[in-house]
This record gives sequence, C-alpha cells and structure tokens, in this order.
Amino acid sequence: MNTSLTSYKSFCWCLGTTSFRVADLNRRIEQQLMLLDEFWNLDENRGQKWNDTTLQHRYYDFMKSRGFLSGNANRPDKDARQKISGLFKLGLVDEERKLTAAGESLLRISYSADFASDNLLSIDRDSFLYLRQLLKVSISVDNESEPVRPLPLLIHLLLDSELGGYLSFEEFCYLLPLCINADTTERMRRNIIDLRAGRKNIDSCLLNTILPMDNYRQARKLFIEAPMVTPGLIMKVGMNRKSRTDKQNYDLPYYYLYLALERLYMDFDESAGEEVAEALAGLKQSKLRSHWKRTLFGKAKNSEIIAKPLHASAAGNPLDACGSIAEFRGRFFDLMHLIKAKATLEDYSDQNRRYFATADILLFNDSKVSLDVVPAQFFASCDSELYALAFTPCEFLKEDSTLEEISPALAVSADTLLARLSSRFNKDFADIGDALSEVERERLARFNSLIDDIFTDKDLTNLLTYFENRDDRLIQRHITDNATVPTLFEYVLGIVWYKLSGRRGNILDYMKLSLDANRLPKSHAAGGDADIVYEYPDTEAYPAHRMLLEATLSEKTAQRKMEMEPVSRHLGDELIRSHNTTTYCVFVSDELDPNVVSDFRCRRTHIYYDRKGSGEKINGMKIIPLNIADIKNIISKSLDYDRLYSHFDTAFHSDRFNGDPLEWYRNLVRIC
Repeated sequence: MNTSLTSYKSFCWCLGTTSFRVADLNRRIEQQLMLLDEFWNLDENRGQKWNDTTLQHRYYDFMKSRGFLSGNANRPDKDARQKISGLFKLGLVDEERKLTAAGESLLRISYSADFASDNLLSIDRDSFLYLRQLLKVSISVDNESEPVRPLPLLIHLLLDSELGGYLSFEEFCYLLPLCINADTTERMRRNIIDLRAGRKNIDSCLLNTILPMDNYRQARKLFIEAPMVTPGLIMKVGMNRKSRTDKQNYDLPYYYLYLALERLYMDFDESAGEEVAEALAGLKQSKLRSHWKRTLFGKAKNSEIIAKPLHASAAGNPLDACGSIAEFRGRFFDLMHLIKAKATLEDYSDQNRRYFATADILLFNDSKVSLDVVPAQFFASCDSELYALAFTPCEFLKEDSTLEEISPALAVSADTLLARLSSRFNKDFADIGDALSEVERERLARFNSLIDDIFTDKDLTNLLTYFENRDDRLIQRHITDNATVPTLFEYVLGIVWYKLSGRRGNILDYMKLSLDANRLPKSHAAGGDADIVYEYPDTEAYPAHRMLLEATLSEKTAQRKMEMEPVSRHLGDELIRSHNTTTYCVFVSDELDPNVVSDFRCRRTHIYYDRKGSGEKINGMKIIPLNIADIKNIISKSLDYDRLYSHFDTAFHSDRFNGDPLEWYRNLVRIC
C-alpha cells in the first residue's frame, strides 16, 4: 500500500502553536516584542538573517539574560523559534522575526501602559488590536483549497439563533476546530443541534468526521485485513505526525495494548488484567491513558482491572462482545484514533481559548462560550459579510489595519450600534454613551455574580493564605493563569475592599487593572499607576475622599526599593491633583518591612513637592501599612469600611509611639 495513504492529515485547525503554551499570554507577547525590538537593534544583529541557527541560539541566550526564561534547553535554537511562533501566526512579526506594523503598534500601546478603550466595541486598546489581527488570521488545513479564519467563523456560529447564541465548552473544544470549510461548518452546526437534542454524541460526531477521510479508510482496511498485528503495522496505521523514531516511541505502546486487549476480550482471559494495566500505563500521554481507562473501565480502580478485568469493564465498552477478530480490530482502530483526536483537540482547545481571549469579546461562563454584549450587537449588524471572509486568505495580516480595511461591512456606525443596543435592552437610549453606561451596569452585575460564586469570604481567606505561602499554582487555578500572581494579589484585595465597602461604587472603574471580558485580570509587560483608587462619597462616618490601595508581594529588600518611592509618589500626585487632603493610601504586603513601616509613618510630617515644578506642595501624607494577616482578620471580624476608616484615622492622628513607627503599627494600626 502507498504509505502516503496512511500518513497523517490534519482534520482541524489551531490558533498559535502547542509548542509555545504559556500562561499570562498578553504579557508574554508584549515582552517578546520588547525583546525582539531590543535584540534586532544591537549592532551585532543588524543585517543578520533569522534562519541562521547561530543567531537563533544567540536570541535564546538574550531572552535568558533578560529573565524571560530559565534553565538550559537541549536545542536553544529550536526553543527560540518556538517562543516566537505565536507572534508570527498573529502577524506581529514577519518571516525574519522583525516587528511588523501591527507588532509596532502593539509595542507602542504596551510601552504607553495606557490600555483604556478608544473604540466603539468598548474593549481595551490592546484587545482591539488583537481583535483586528484575529479577524485576519487564516489557517490552511493540509491540502484544503480554502483557508479558514477561525474568529469570523466562531462569531458566525455564536450569532446563529438556532444555536442560542452560544457554544458549550464541549462544542467549542471538539467540534468548532473541525469547521475547515463551508461544508464541514454546516455539518458541525447540524451536529451541535443533534447533540443538544440527544440524537448524537461527541464521539460519533468525531468518528463521522475523521473515518471517512481517505487515509483513515485505507489504514482501517489495512489493519483489519492484515494477517497479523505487528509493531510496524501499528506504527503505520497509527499515522503519528512525528519522525519514524518518535513514532515508535509514541505508537509502539499501542501494540502491547492491542495484544493485551485482544487476549482479554477475544479470548476472555481474565489473567490478562495485569498486562492490560501495564499497557495502559505505557501510553505516553496522561490524556491518552485517562481516556482509554475511562472508556474501557469507567471508574474502576487499577486493582479491580488487574483482578477481574472483564467484570470491571464499563457499560458501553466498544471492545466488549465483538463477534469476530475483524470487528474487534475495527473497533480498536476507531477507538485509538478517536482518543488521539480528542487528546489533540483538548490540547488545541486550551490554545484556541487563550488566543481568542486576547480580543476580549468572548465570555466563558457557565460552561458556555458567548459574545459579550457590545461585540454581539456590533457583529450582528454585519454577520453575513463577516462570514463571507471565513474561508478566504488575508494578504495584509502584517499591517495595522482598521476594521473598515478588513471589511467595509465592519465600519459599523455609532447610530447602528445604538439602535441594536436599544433593542437588546428594550430601552430608548439618548445616545451611545447612555447605552454603554447600561452595558457597564450589566458588566458590574456579572462581576457581582462572579464574586458570589468564587470569591466568598471563605474563598478570599483561603486565597490570602495561598498568597502568604506563595502557592502560586493554587492561586492561578482558582482565579486565572492569564495574570501574574502580584496582579492577582491586587485583584483579590480590590474584591475584599469592595465587599467591606458594601459593594458601593463601580469597582470596575476603581481597579486600575486590565480586566478581560469575564472580569478577570490580565497582566501586561509595562506597569501603571496606583493599583486601585477607591472613591468614597461624603457620609456621617467620613468626608468625601479617595483611598489608594497599593499592594506588593516583593521580598523585604525589594519592598523597600520598589514601594517606598512609588507609593508616596502616587499618593502625593493624587493629593496635588485633587487638593483633597483627606485622600490617603492603604499599603498591603505579605510581610511588612520595618523600614517601610517607618518610612510611611514618617510621611505624616514630610513635605511632597509637585513633580511638574508648579511650586505646589503637600504637608504630610497618610499611609496606612497592613499585612495579609490584617486583611484576613478584617474578613473574619466582618469589619466594614466605616469602622476601618475611623480606626485608621485615629491611628494616623495619634501621637503615641511617635518615636517608634513599628510599635505604632503593632499597637494602633494592626487588626487583631
């Protein structure tokens, strides 16, 4: 048989590359652009070609010297290529890995640290650039004549009224990437409808997609009709994409699995249990192992599989009760490729979600993917024109294109959007500003639901303990891995303060953090100003004022260097700008350096001068230092802001312990 007939052919698309999977994608992309910009401007790299492996190795060393990566790669040149691959696919760098016009634009946004929305879609400036790039990204799936643009395709499906305006996580993972042309898209659309009606399941949808492909049909026939199953046959019909040596490493375990399962299910040999368990353990990827074990044995323990494997077989096990060896081989082949396909699509799903999320137009809530309010109305006005682009290449991916340049239909007017939002909310808005204010109210309501769901007082206390212990893995698992842990610390403190303030005001405005469409934080390469600026109106408990909430997880030595000057500068600038002397700052850290406490207490009498040279000055600043233990005690004691303001104000104005700032904190400030 012609080996090309049994070679791997892709059946799906993937954004980015699985060789470069990273958390906090936004920040890492921005850092890479900064590094590449600096690298190419070094004298020794000017005029060099990227395909030179020596240069690639040098870039690897350069990234390492800047702290972007650690360790020692076996192949530094390959590692360097992988680190940039996602930028190339997004059109942010060209074939020579020089910044494109789109990359330069994103770099300018990053350096400015100004991500505020400047567009009709009401998304951050960097997200708006990612959106424009993703609308242009097209992917060729093997020899398919038509490339596919994943984002226009996804938007079209999310706007489909028959699909209810959403895809389930399962549909997003397993079926969306199978849409590689207009025909398969319509087939997947019908599959989704049948899936929800209970007429199909994911496995049948996948098998009905891949098994009719020529290479799978030929390989299946070869496997069933072969005189005997050999390691070479398994490697051939396994159709692994890797080199011959790697194929053997990855596919050879299937040979031993096949032998064990044939002995068990065709010879009904219960003594094969240990052999089956060992063969399952020999599969290279944990995803593959778990899928096989769950399909064959459900939730049975390993000891049960070894002792009584036939009794442990799961209901619906496809290898059970086969009438012939040909039927058994066919089912084994189907199961092998079904599980391979599912594992691949699960890997791709994580990548797709991360890249789509950079545009901040999607909501991932309640196990569903949908469009946020404004993007849904914006794209609904031009859905058919946008979908017409879904299977066409884009010749200007590297340009910093406007929406209108991507498609004239995307030149949606404010009046058109206003009319659609008025219909969406069933309200007659006076102008687009009124409509967007209503959108913000809905976003705030979603954020409050998020707090109720995953940021209860118990959750917050647990998270604060994780921060104390720097259990970063648990922190990111609970919140998001698209932000650094220090950013997540600021975010959690903001939620704590919002709750103890009775959820007054718009915390989404008060947080000086970049939040995605799901109201979760994302990190950037460049920093900004004060972490959180809370606004309080005049009440009986306190005058109208602003409170700056500054946070750090830096080590003690770094804490002095990093926080003493910025904290006082942020507060001083705010006091000079507002002329409101009641404005103050709360500084929170995991541990308080005594000299930081001393510096902040002494600011009570220090003069701060306007940095712009106007001659204005501030006579003293109020900075209240707290540690994580204090915040946990605030939560456990259910203290509200009225009592905290009084507590802080009394401590600040007290003359006790004037000669010992640390004793001042311990006796007057600390929450016990």
